[in-house]
Amino acid sequence: MDLAYLDYLATSGKSFLHRFPAGLKIILALTLIGFIILIKQALFMVIILAFLYSLILLSRLPFIKIFLISLYPLIFALIFAYASLGRGWEWFFIILLRVLGTATTMILLFSSTPYPCIFASLGKVFPEFLITVFFMTYRSIFILFSIFENIRMGFKLRGGFQLKHPKRSLSNFAKAFGYLILKGMDDSQRFYEGLKLRGFQGKIEHNRRYCTWNRR
Repeated sequence: MDLAYLDYLATSGKSFLHRFPAGLKIILALTLIGFIILIKQALFMVIILAFLYSLILLSRLPFIKIFLISLYPLIFALIFAYASLGRGWEWFFIILLRVLGTATTMILLFSSTPYPCIFASLGKVFPEFLITVFFMTYRSIFILFSIFENIRMGFKLRGGFQLKHPKRSLSNFAKAFGYLILKGMDDSQRFYEGLKLRGFQGKIEHNRRYCTWNRR
């Protein structure tokens, strides 16, 4: 799972970017995303991407892997960009570069900062219950990815989607979707009960010394 891999990079890295304060990295990431949204010239977008890619290399993070992960949102961005072709090809590429820049910024943040430090920093600004919701949502993504992988394999073993057999394909799809909903609800409940058994009381605890410049 890519999210688990980003977690591993964040906790195992020893570069200067990993030691940078989490709160400051969040502010810089949001500022950079603001620039990406406001910029309307493709050249400046390329410069920002070059800056981000330089940070990835200087932080000794796996460039190819992070680059491939950042391409996922482009699948959805292509639809919107294609619908905007009336404004010209330059606008088409600007949309794609914006999505790529935003995705790369967030991936760089999560691959250089352990998620407890991110949520702890956000907890200084947002209400505790909102941070808890963010935390639950983030961890639930891992559960859904695991379930989705099992469903994908089962769907493939049952023949997948075949144009020659639409009835059977729709039946397989309906079963897979139903399993995803039920299994997701069940595993989410198990996840919550596991947290309660470990003393979770609606507040994220973290080691403050871990989220400092001196993290080794």
